[in-house]
Amino acid sequence: MTQQHAPQPLTVPELLEVLSALGAQAEVPGHLDDADAVLHLSHGLVGAAERKAMEAELAVRAGGADSPEILPAIEEAYAAANAQSRLDVLAHVQWRATRLVQALQALLADTGRDDAVLSTAIVAAAGVSGLLSAQATMANGDRVSAVATLGKGVEALQLAAQRAQRLP
Repeated sequence: MTQQHAPQPLTVPELLEVLSALGAQAEVPGHLDDADAVLHLSHGLVGAAERKAMEAELAVRAGGADSPEILPAIEEAYAAANAQSRLDVLAHVQWRATRLVQALQALLADTGRDDAVLSTAIVAAAGVSGLLSAQATMANGDRVSAVATLGKGVEALQLAAQRAQRLP
């Protein structure tokens, strides 16, 4: 993000209160220190807030709304995240893409077996994350790193496309 200030995450009690307000019951595992508890609860908060956004979107879609009507609401995520510039939005979207890769990896690990579709989705998501990272790196003026990152992102997307063609 553009602003250069020390991170100010919510505290454990604040996070528990917000999670409760969103209908998400959460507990802090006893083995976590405060910093790790804040990290875990903060990611839980993202999930709970996204679930509420999904429910709101489904409700307006049931009322006849479609993508053009929903897009301005989606942009509220960046306004609420205090995105001050296009680069801030790119950083936010790239963060989400990276978390998507990690979520898919965890889902694949939980299955305990090879899953060609999930594996392909992981590679594709990693490619998208790489492209977004390259864009942000270029915007920061580091052309050499941006080109290298762009190449890796394109390679991942090409690999995902090859794998997808072989899916049953």
